[in-house]
Amino acid sequence: MGSVFKAYDVRGIYPSEVNEELAYNIGRAYVKFLNAKRLIIGMDMRGSSLSLTFSLIAGIRDMGCNVQFLDLVTTPITYFATNYYKADGAIMVTASHNPKEYNGFKFSRENAIPVGADSGLKDVENLVLENNFENAKNKGKLTRVDNILRNYERFIISNLNLKKPLKIVVDASNGMAGYVIPRIFYQVENLEILEVHFDLDGNFPNHEANPIKDENYRDLELVMKVTQADLGVMFDGDGDRIGFMDHTQKIIPADIMTAFLSDHLLPQEIRNKEVIFDVRSSRVVEEVIAKNNGIATLNKVGHAYMKKTLREHDAVFGGELAGHFYFRDFFYADSAIFTFIKVLNILSSNLLSFHELTQRYMKYYGSGEINFKVVDATEKLNNIIELTKKDENAKINLIDGLRADFPDYWVSIRKSNTEPLLRLVVEATNETTLKEKTEYYTNLINS
Repeated sequence: MGSVFKAYDVRGIYPSEVNEELAYNIGRAYVKFLNAKRLIIGMDMRGSSLSLTFSLIAGIRDMGCNVQFLDLVTTPITYFATNYYKADGAIMVTASHNPKEYNGFKFSRENAIPVGADSGLKDVENLVLENNFENAKNKGKLTRVDNILRNYERFIISNLNLKKPLKIVVDASNGMAGYVIPRIFYQVENLEILEVHFDLDGNFPNHEANPIKDENYRDLELVMKVTQADLGVMFDGDGDRIGFMDHTQKIIPADIMTAFLSDHLLPQEIRNKEVIFDVRSSRVVEEVIAKNNGIATLNKVGHAYMKKTLREHDAVFGGELAGHFYFRDFFYADSAIFTFIKVLNILSSNLLSFHELTQRYMKYYGSGEINFKVVDATEKLNNIIELTKKDENAKINLIDGLRADFPDYWVSIRKSNTEPLLRLVVEATNETTLKEKTEYYTNLINS
C-alpha cells in the first residue's frame, strides 16, 4: 500500500491499489496531519472518482472536520478555492494524465501550499499505516459549493485582456478542461474556441491525457491544418498542465514556452526577481531571464518542489518541462487555464504569429527526455557523477541527479520518482555534438 504514496501525490490502480478504504483513511489522516477544521474537496471525471470522493469525505467528517465539496473541477480550481474560502487545505481526487484504470489524490494545505513526500505526505502515509484514529464527538458538516465556477470565472476573466480577435483550437483530452472552459470563455468577445475531445470521459477513448507526448497531438494537428487557427493547445486530465502548437502544426516544448513567457509577459516584473525552471530546461531559458535582468534559478523536477521554491523565493514565475507553469499571481501555483490566458494576452497584443514569436528561442538542438531501465539507478547515477566530476570543463549541479553544463552542450541525468528508470536529456549547440553526446551518455548508462 505504501507504494501508492509518490513524491508529489498518491496514485495507483483502482481498486487493487487505490480504493475506498484507503480514501477513507487518507481523509482521516489528512485532518490529523493538518489539524484541519475545514477542507476543500474536488474530483475529476474518472469512473472511480465519485465513490472515492464519498469515502474520502466520510473519513474527513468522522474526524470532526467540515468539508466544502466542489464537485467536478480542475486541480487548479482547488488551489483557487482554498485561497478564496480561506480553507485549511484541499484534496483533489484525480490521477491526472494516467490511464483509465488509475486514480489518486493531490494534496495542498492553506494558501495552496503543496504537500509532497518532503513536505508532509510521508507523515500522512505513516498516519494511514498506523491507522490509529479516534472519531470526533461531532461529525463535520458537508457543504456543496455551487458557485465556485462563477467565482473562478470572474477571477480568470479579470486577468484576460484581448486586443484583437483570436481563433484557438483546444484539445481537452476528454478531461476536466472540457467541462470548465465552456463555462468561462464562451461569452468572451474576440475569442473563438474550436473544441476537440470536450466530452468528459474517464476512459480517454481518443488519446492519453498527457500533453508531454507528441503522439497525443494527432487530432489537434488535423484540426489545426484545416482551420487556420492562431494557436492550438492541449490540456491534461485534471487541468494543471498544458501543451502548445503553432499554426504550422509545430509542437512548442514547455521549456521554450518558459522562455517565451519570461520574455513577453514578465520583462518588467522579473528585473532583479527570480524565475524558476527545472533541470531539464533549455539553456535559452536562462539566457532570456538574464537578458531581462532577472535571476535564473535551477530547480528540482516536480510540482511540489517547484511551488515550494517559488513561494520561498517570492519568484515571479516558473516553468517545468512537463507542462506545468507557475505564477506568483496564481497563489505560487500551477494552472493550465491561467497559463492559457497569459498566452492569449500576449498573442492579442502582438503583430507576429505565435510561430514567429516562439521560433526565436529554438536555437539549440535537444534530445528530448530518454528513459532507461536500469538494475540499480542510484549506483549507475553516482558512477556517472563521479566520472563527470573529473572533467574540468564541467559545470556541475546536483540538485536533482546530474546537470552538467559544458561550453557546447549540457546533460541532465536523473532518477525517476516513480519507476526504476534513469532519465536522460542532452542539448547541444549543433546536431553533430547532440548526436555524439547522446550516444556517449546512452552507452554510459547501458554499460
